[in-house]
Amino acid sequence: MINIIVGLNVENSLRELISSNSNDYFIPQSAYKPSMFYYEHVSELLPSMWRLNQGHFWTQTLSPKAKHPAQGWKIHVSALPESALRILNKVASVCFSYGVEFKFASDPHILISQLRKSCSRQSAGKFITIYPGSDEVFKRLIESLYTELKDEKGPYILSDRQYKDASVLFYRYGGIQSFPEISVNGERTLCILNERYEFIEDIRSPYFILPDFVTDELLQKITPLPGENKVVGKGNIQLFGGKYEIISVVKHSNAGGVYKARNVVTQQEAIIKECRPYVEINDEGVDSIERLKKEFRILSKISKTEISAEALDFFEEWNHSFMAQELIEGQNLRQYIARSNKLIHATSSNIVMKQWFEDVLNISVQLFEKIILLHESGIVFGDLSLNNIIINPDNLNIRLIDFEGAYEPGVDRNTNMFSPGFGKHSRKVKKTVDFSDDYYALGSFLVAMILPNPTLSEISEDFVNVALSELRKDIGLPYEYIECVNNLYSDEAIDLRVCVEKLKMCSTNEIRGYDFKIADKKNIYEYCKNVVAKVFEYNTNMMDVSLSGRILPFGPKFDDSMAVDHGVLGLAYAWSQIFDSVPDELNGWILRQFKLDGHLPGLMNGLSGMAWALFETGHHKLAEQALKMAAGHRLLFQKMSLAYGAAGFGLANLYFWQKTKNEFFLTEAIKIADIICETAMAESDGCSWDNIEGKGTGVGLFEGASGIALFLLNIYCATKNARYLLVGENGLKFDISCGREIEGTFGFPKHTINGNNILYPYLAHGSAGVASVALRYYVITKNAEYIQFIEKVKPAIAQKYTISPDLFSGLSGLGNYMLDVYDFLGDESYLDLAYRAAEGLKLFTIKRKEGFSFPLLTPNKICTDYSSGSAGVALFMHRLVKQGGNFNFMTDELIKCFHSEKSDFLLSVQ
Repeated sequence: MINIIVGLNVENSLRELISSNSNDYFIPQSAYKPSMFYYEHVSELLPSMWRLNQGHFWTQTLSPKAKHPAQGWKIHVSALPESALRILNKVASVCFSYGVEFKFASDPHILISQLRKSCSRQSAGKFITIYPGSDEVFKRLIESLYTELKDEKGPYILSDRQYKDASVLFYRYGGIQSFPEISVNGERTLCILNERYEFIEDIRSPYFILPDFVTDELLQKITPLPGENKVVGKGNIQLFGGKYEIISVVKHSNAGGVYKARNVVTQQEAIIKECRPYVEINDEGVDSIERLKKEFRILSKISKTEISAEALDFFEEWNHSFMAQELIEGQNLRQYIARSNKLIHATSSNIVMKQWFEDVLNISVQLFEKIILLHESGIVFGDLSLNNIIINPDNLNIRLIDFEGAYEPGVDRNTNMFSPGFGKHSRKVKKTVDFSDDYYALGSFLVAMILPNPTLSEISEDFVNVALSELRKDIGLPYEYIECVNNLYSDEAIDLRVCVEKLKMCSTNEIRGYDFKIADKKNIYEYCKNVVAKVFEYNTNMMDVSLSGRILPFGPKFDDSMAVDHGVLGLAYAWSQIFDSVPDELNGWILRQFKLDGHLPGLMNGLSGMAWALFETGHHKLAEQALKMAAGHRLLFQKMSLAYGAAGFGLANLYFWQKTKNEFFLTEAIKIADIICETAMAESDGCSWDNIEGKGTGVGLFEGASGIALFLLNIYCATKNARYLLVGENGLKFDISCGREIEGTFGFPKHTINGNNILYPYLAHGSAGVASVALRYYVITKNAEYIQFIEKVKPAIAQKYTISPDLFSGLSGLGNYMLDVYDFLGDESYLDLAYRAAEGLKLFTIKRKEGFSFPLLTPNKICTDYSSGSAGVALFMHRLVKQGGNFNFMTDELIKCFHSEKSDFLLSVQ
């Protein structure tokens, strides 16, 4: 949901704020240039010799005599936009008198971002952070602040304890000077020291928590937050509104919680929505509580219409507001579609596809009729999306939920909240919603009912037309359905009843299952050639090597500019693979910017992959230095995984051995293989590595046993040491055992932890990755179980319609796997499927005057990187055109050479 005044969350809102002139590019939060409004005010109060350092998010006061403990008590102050300057003035005066440093949100936009519904609960509401130099100073300072701030109003800071009855004054114990622990995956954990001077996590929770070794001497009996730490038990039941017993928590946000409850008087189950004051305030002064009151009023007005749930009660607990409403059994429509959409099930028969589309029509007609009733009641729904519709999977009945974005003209103050993909571009600058916005959203709904990623319409004008045209060709999508979408997207006056009649007229006679024979390979071939050229034309036109970091559009994971997955070296690697060279200006940039230190050791995100890419781009000496640096990295053995751990380093050494014939690299690879074999953990099915408490064991090519098994297979081919083959097969066996089948498709979770019910078909995590390893084991062992597994996962991977085009977690990775099977086994059906995947990339192609590119899954922005952007997509297309080997950091020559030697030996024996 987007509130056009308030935005999505801290990162998104700032990105939108500073990229208002371009809808194409992700702009990192660090690029935000705050206003000088607060800065100039505090500057006037600043004592002699103090300084201010304004950052993109926080502005820090700097004392010439600051005394900073590593950790201790911190004070947080919240504020409202209208009171922020007054509160800042009070806090600054007190802190300067104590000689204590503090920081504050750099400008009003950032303060507003801290008050948003989707701001993380552990950081929400914090306007000022104060760093007392000792416990004694903390006690005196917080009391002085209380005197100044006790009458101010502001949001409750969930991570802290409130001081006395001051609604804007809070405190917690935590790190003051950062001790970050970085994992081999690149995840950062902030730490503090315990009483034994050991690093422990500085837990940033959305509720107050103290380390075991700390005592709060200021402990006050503060009324607990509603919904937080409620005691529910026999004879001791905490009731909401005097009669509702909480059964479970549905979800939490900064605005409050959603709970499943039971009326202890009537035994009726209900949903209770909670709203905290001063959250999600827009320019009209409307906050979450006012929206909840509006929602209760509208639900009461449309009572008995079955448009939505029945409103039951509205009440207050502490200073929070609550609405109880009828419990509607079912799931949101997004969840339902993810499981029911037959476009992602390659084995769907004509009958199954027809029934699915009949269900789509049934649901769509219901929704249109409910919106018509709502409009007849004088109400604009405003925020239509799949998340705001509940469906009962048994009978397909639907209800609308979440009316906080609804608008009753003449009654409500201006509101304009909408979800990505469900609003016109022009809506971003509107002050308030109107009935025509519901029409456009209904058109987006019809698209979303059949396509996995309807939000692509935000960045690609061609998306909807191309997608509907492809569906017409592939499954016989009715013309009436397409016409209905086009009418709703037009600017003409719409009669929704006419749309309902069109939907009812849709015939399913032409609806059919997939025909996997590609009729026009020549056109797809030419399309791929053209796209590859246009992708690098775009990169050439857009590249700015005067910058030190983002020389092209990259995504939010651009943490290391030299990383293969999300950084520049992955892009340079793709350039060299396709054109056998890298532009001089890009090569020069790499040589100027590359430093050996400060990187992780891994293959996809660190030095091992950098070394590989540097060698391929002609920087041989620097490449060997990078690999040597990886060998001595303290995190190298934190995990054994292929993408981020020791197995990837081992594979890089095998690559260097192949390229240089230097036995040193083979020796290094053997050392890694021996360590991996020694650290394997026996499982009921095979063996695994890298079990992490709370997350389970990684599964798949990148983080699971199958990726490690890939390295072991390659080292076996290089050394013929049977131990490596045995352990590798056990690792692969474990990963295969983690797969599950749903509706004829076989997928894999990312981790083994209980409750991980999302199954993936993709390369980095999922069926394609595990199967790519099984394929190579089959080539070497001829074990029939591997070929059976490959055929078993084929329907899951035989995709054309996915949520993303990318290499690691999208359509290009699936297509690249298909080319692997064709390359190793010569099965033409897999080549057809690779062409089909390439045809599906038409939906994602973003055409600009500078050339072509492809989008990230989230946020919907152009991305040029290797893992999730146009570089990886172009490499797949190039491979399809040239029919070459796998470019994705493989040492397949070892496998093919071993297989060839084995075949020659068998022929000589015969």
